[in-house]
Order: sequence, then structure tokens, then C-alpha cells
Amino acid sequence: MRNPFADDGPVPQVDALAIAAHPDDVEQTCGGTLLKLRELGYRTGILDLTAGGMGTRGTPEIRLQEADRAARVLRCSYRANLHMPDARLENSLAGRVSIAAEIRKVRPRLVILPY
Repeated sequence: MRNPFADDGPVPQVDALAIAAHPDDVEQTCGGTLLKLRELGYRTGILDLTAGGMGTRGTPEIRLQEADRAARVLRCSYRANLHMPDARLENSLAGRVSIAAEIRKVRPRLVILPY
């Protein structure tokens, strides 16, 4: 499935980037904050670490589609998913490097970790 927020051009810088483990975590915990920031003119983004494959509702594909729709509702400039293994996130060098690469790519002024 193609990421509708990705294109061949440069990745947009965001003012605020929310990072959470699963698609829908950001929406449930700080979606209102992201929407308010967007209404104030800030560029916002979401980084999901997993596709939520271990969730009890819907398939990972459905959850990713829902996440894309939610990002549109929240008017996010950017959304990405690292597709790390759900229920097996580890504090590993590879994981930290992946997250750091995304942060460096979008250069947020504010990082929101909603837990």
C-alpha cells in the first residue's frame, strides 16, 4: 500500500511530531492537541512505530488505512510508519537509529510522546 503522505519531493519539516507505538495511539491520546496546533498554523506529523498487527480489532492493513484517514482529518503534513514488530518493541540500536532518522528527516521543533 502506497503511503499517501509520501511523495517524490522533499519531506516537509514539521513543527510538532507525535510518536507512538501503534496507529490510533496518537489520535486517542493527543489528537486534539495536534488539531489545535494545526489550527494555530503549525505543521504537524505523526510517526507510528508499528502497524498494530497484534491488535484485536481489524487487520494491520485496515489500521493503516484508518490511520491515513485520521491524519487527513487532523490535517497532518506528515505521517510515517516504521513497521517495527508489534508487541515486541525493544530498546535496540537499530530501533533507535530508525526513530532518529525519521526525526532528523522532518526536523520537528517539538516532539510529543503521549505516554
